[in-house]
Amino acid sequence: MKTDPQYLTITRLCQYYNTVLEQYCGTVYFEGEVSSVSVGARHHHYIKIKDQNSAVSAIIWGSYAQTLKFKLEVGQKVLCQGSPQIYPARGDLSTIITSIKLAGQGDLQQKFLELKEKLQAEGLFDLARKRKLPFLPTSIGIITSATGAVIHDMSVKFAERYPSIKIYLYDARVQGEGAYRELISGLQYFNQQNKVDLIILARGGGSLEDLWNFNEEALVRAIFASNLPVVSAVGHEPDISLSDLVADLRAPTPTAAAEFTVPKLKDLLIHLEKQLNRLNQFERWVMNYWQKFEYLSEKFFNSKSNYLQGLQQQLLHFQRILKLVEPRNLIYNKKQQLTNQLKNLNTSYQNILQINQRKFLVLGNLAEHFRKSLNTQQQYLLEKEKHLAAINPISILARGFSIVKKKGNYIREASEVSVNDQLEVQLAKGTINVIVK
Repeated sequence: MKTDPQYLTITRLCQYYNTVLEQYCGTVYFEGEVSSVSVGARHHHYIKIKDQNSAVSAIIWGSYAQTLKFKLEVGQKVLCQGSPQIYPARGDLSTIITSIKLAGQGDLQQKFLELKEKLQAEGLFDLARKRKLPFLPTSIGIITSATGAVIHDMSVKFAERYPSIKIYLYDARVQGEGAYRELISGLQYFNQQNKVDLIILARGGGSLEDLWNFNEEALVRAIFASNLPVVSAVGHEPDISLSDLVADLRAPTPTAAAEFTVPKLKDLLIHLEKQLNRLNQFERWVMNYWQKFEYLSEKFFNSKSNYLQGLQQQLLHFQRILKLVEPRNLIYNKKQQLTNQLKNLNTSYQNILQINQRKFLVLGNLAEHFRKSLNTQQQYLLEKEKHLAAINPISILARGFSIVKKKGNYIREASEVSVNDQLEVQLAKGTINVIVK
């Protein structure tokens, strides 16, 4: 007798499938290429991994995805560990990934990220410790291969921008096992020789394996320990090495390093010409105030002399007045009058005495008035002297400026001077005789 089959609900069926998958598959290990990446809520990653003929769906829960040392991107070769599982809500078969890493080059990338995190925690990449490059270096040391195109391209760019710059090359391998040791020797050489203003580490582009010497921890620490500023010009624009991160300046290409480290001579000459024009304008301004100073000085001393002469005449005049009203002279005159005016003695004497008292009061007030006036004029002269001292060109020269003369005439433009001309440079203290070379 045939019995009816037992029909399962969809939920029960999914649970049955998952039980079977867990029992017979357990943990699976597989590799492939990431063909799509989607990030959902709570940082869950939904990805597809394929090979030439097939593809599977996979899920990385957010708690694990946030611990990854690299960013999942389409095209990456990955090595995965996980468990297959049917998602009941959709009935889709997915693999829950519990471990994922980059395949092949991914091992180097993982090593790169771990070393970067370590050195960054030590402060080797801090922006605050990076030094500014000299504005106009006289010499530059370049560490790169002497046979590559890099040194040729950089030399051409240096000659184009600033022909007089001195370039010193330290020939070193930039690829291959142990090449980083030669790069470290180059850094030590330039630091010990003390004949360059900065160092450039340079090499062309390449794969992560090709550029790996510039990620070696020993080289990164040597750059950090350098007494001279270091420019890292490794690879092309997308390439980032640990040498780039620790260097004082990262140039996207070796040619760009030449542009970053020296200015254009033409631009410098234009800037210098503008500064000379400003200096000439300032010189004309100074000469204008110098002429005003001479005029005011002459006017001051003339007015001071005239004023003092006027005061002297006034004092002589008052001395004569005081002599006329001196009591002894008056008494003498009155004695002469006694013989003639005995009858009016008392009345005349009182009248004259009152008159003299009023004169003394008037003269006392006049003397006080002139004393105050003299003090006021002296204060006025002191203020004028301070004002003149403030605009005195000698004070301007004391701040570092100078006045150049040729045969007693002021030089305002460079065109007024020829080679072998003898010039006199007036400073705040003393003068210098120079010859134009």
